[in-house]
Amino acid sequence: MLNIDILSKEYTSAILTNDEVTIDLVRQILRSEKNKDIIYQLFKEQYPELDKKILTYKLVQARKIALDEFKTSLADPNKKERNYWQPFLEKNRWMFGLSYFVLLDESRIDLWDTADYLLESEDGFIDIAEIKHPHMEFWQKDSSGGYKKYRNFIQHNEELKGAITQATNYIFQVEKKFSEPDWCRKNSCETPVKPKCTIIFGRSDKWAIEEKTAFRLLNDSLHGIEVITFDHLYSRASKVINSLEKEV
Repeated sequence: MLNIDILSKEYTSAILTNDEVTIDLVRQILRSEKNKDIIYQLFKEQYPELDKKILTYKLVQARKIALDEFKTSLADPNKKERNYWQPFLEKNRWMFGLSYFVLLDESRIDLWDTADYLLESEDGFIDIAEIKHPHMEFWQKDSSGGYKKYRNFIQHNEELKGAITQATNYIFQVEKKFSEPDWCRKNSCETPVKPKCTIIFGRSDKWAIEEKTAFRLLNDSLHGIEVITFDHLYSRASKVINSLEKEV
């Protein structure tokens, strides 16, 4: 156990005159239990922003670990929406963006429909997240393996079409829920305005201009629904971390 008096003349002299000694002594203190709380309190008094920076740093490191897991999991075809992606993104819902911070307890919309996630944004709006998995083909293909086209534009997969139809129904059902005071009160729904739905489906890491153009046209044709790929979600999560790192 170290026997260091952080208020002694020798200690303060070393702190003030020698950077290497300063660093070494502080490291020794932090390795031991003695004086750790005192030195931390002194730092907080001298640098009020220190506590926030430490917490932010820890948050960034934890989220980087989650982002690394996300990237690794993209290559694993055994990780499907139910057994992995939905629980993973529920735990890491920060990946949807900085504006979402509440996962509502109730995801059942009606007797037949249960959305993957109902999310409340920081301004009180409710949105829907529908999570598929990254190994679903985004575009339709013909028997030769090429893209099916309509008027020279490639067409999105039938499963994605089904997900879009499902999302449209979710939006309709949630809008009906807005007229129920008990449901709104239970979910703290302060701004019952038309919800939006985000569908996470397939991958886009190998897309060229043809796929990117068709993707843009697809989203432009939708109302209240946004389709993104798991690569897009990964990019959003990276930007969230980059934004936090600026605060450290």
